[in-house]
Amino acid sequence: MAVGKKIVDKCVNCSGNFRKSSKTHFGEKEPYKGNMICYKTSENKHYKSIGGPYDPVTYGDYTHSTYSYVLWDGETYRTTAGSMYFCSGKCEKEFGSDCARANVRRIGGTLVRFNKGDRRAS
Repeated sequence: MAVGKKIVDKCVNCSGNFRKSSKTHFGEKEPYKGNMICYKTSENKHYKSIGGPYDPVTYGDYTHSTYSYVLWDGETYRTTAGSMYFCSGKCEKEFGSDCARANVRRIGGTLVRFNKGDRRAS
């Protein structure tokens, strides 16, 4: 899995978006107050339980809250492909198969079309 900054804005094959490389935090005692991008936040309030294990659940006094959220630094993305040009390994394989069907090969840093018998094809 490749993780890093994007080289291109969208996937070369399908024009899809890359996945954000983020980290999920569960059960934190305080809400996040840093400079990373925080999304999917939720607050879980905890109460004292009153009653036995077979009684209907009734809630007592409020005790504390825990917070869950996802953090992202705003510039790091991840992909299952080997490079940051494709959104997934599937798109990477499709692009390679399409290039092979269209008789396109890579010479140096560029993709070129070749004909059978062309000296560049070998």
